[in-house]
Amino acid sequence: MGESHPDTTTLPSKLERVLECKQGAVRAVRFNVDGGYCLTCGSDKSVKLWNPHTGALLCTFAGHGYEVLDARGSADNSLVVSGGLDKSVMVWDMRLTWAGWCWDLRARRRDPIQVLDEAKDSVMSVSVAGHELLSASLDCNTRVYDLRNGRLTANCLGQGIECCFNDRDTHVFSGSEDGHVYCWDLITSNISYK
Repeated sequence: MGESHPDTTTLPSKLERVLECKQGAVRAVRFNVDGGYCLTCGSDKSVKLWNPHTGALLCTFAGHGYEVLDARGSADNSLVVSGGLDKSVMVWDMRLTWAGWCWDLRARRRDPIQVLDEAKDSVMSVSVAGHELLSASLDCNTRVYDLRNGRLTANCLGQGIECCFNDRDTHVFSGSEDGHVYCWDLITSNISYK
């Protein structure tokens, strides 16, 4: 007979901490690669950086004109990108943040280093891989930007409401309102499959 294995899929059931975000409706919570930090974004038009282990608010990024729907950090923790109802993607340089202003409670606002405003409708999702930024918006476009210069490098048509890179950063996946998940080849900008 088969060997018995303990159930390792049990989800945690004890509340560890509550972050008092004070952002109105919190639209997304995203952890960095090693789980040492997390980002929240919400209806107050801000992105907040937290230490989830202590509950400490480390920094607030303000600059969006409407609700922020998604935010992500780069793998090396040097950048934060955010997108929202104001049809823009903002790129924040964390290296400037750690220079000291973040700890000054009077100076908790910092301007983005790039604003990417090609979207004609709400930016629903953002993702970062290396030097590439991916955004999906309700204007039926999933866009790829080069973060080094802010240039649009690919524009994949399709109703994007969620997006991500594959594990090799060669393809983009986007979830759509039409009930499909599209896979785009980053070299050709063509649909590989849906």
